Amino acid sequence: MSNLIKTILFICLAQISFCQTKAQYPSVIIVNNDTLVCFTTKQSKQMAVWNEQMKECVELRKNDANKTNELINISTTQTGIISNLEDEIILHIQTSKDKDALLNICEDEKKSLKKEIRKQKFGKWIAIISGVFLSGVMLMI
Repeated sequence: MSNLIKTILFICLAQISFCQTKAQYPSVIIVNNDTLVCFTTKQSKQMAVWNEQMKECVELRKNDANKTNELINISTTQTGIISNLEDEIILHIQTSKDKDALLNICEDEKKSLKKEIRKQKFGKWIAIISGVFLSGVMLMI
C-alpha cells in the first residue's frame, strides 16, 4: 500500500510540475508597463499564414471591386446602346409606315391624274370634232 501511495503521489507531483512548466499560450506578460502577448512558434507560423491569406483576400477583393465596376460600366453602356437601337427600330418602323402612306397617296394621285388626263383627252377630242363639224357647217352655209 505504501508503494501505491508513493506512486500516486509521484504521478500527482509530476502532473503538477508538468502543468507549471507548460504554460498556456498565448500568454500575457507585463514588462515595464508594456503588455506583451507571447505565442508558440507553431501559433506564430499559423498567424503568419493567416496574415498572408488575409492580404491575398484583400487584394482579390480590390480586384473584384474593380472588375465589378468595369462590368457595371459595360452593362450601362450596353443598356444605352440597346436603348438607342430600340429607338432606331421604332424610327425605322415609323419611316416604313410613312413610306407606305406616301406610296398610297402617290397611287391615289396617279389614279386621279389618269382620270383627269382621260377627261382632258375626251374634252380635246370633243373640241376637235365639234370644231371640224362647225367648220364643215360654216363652209356649207
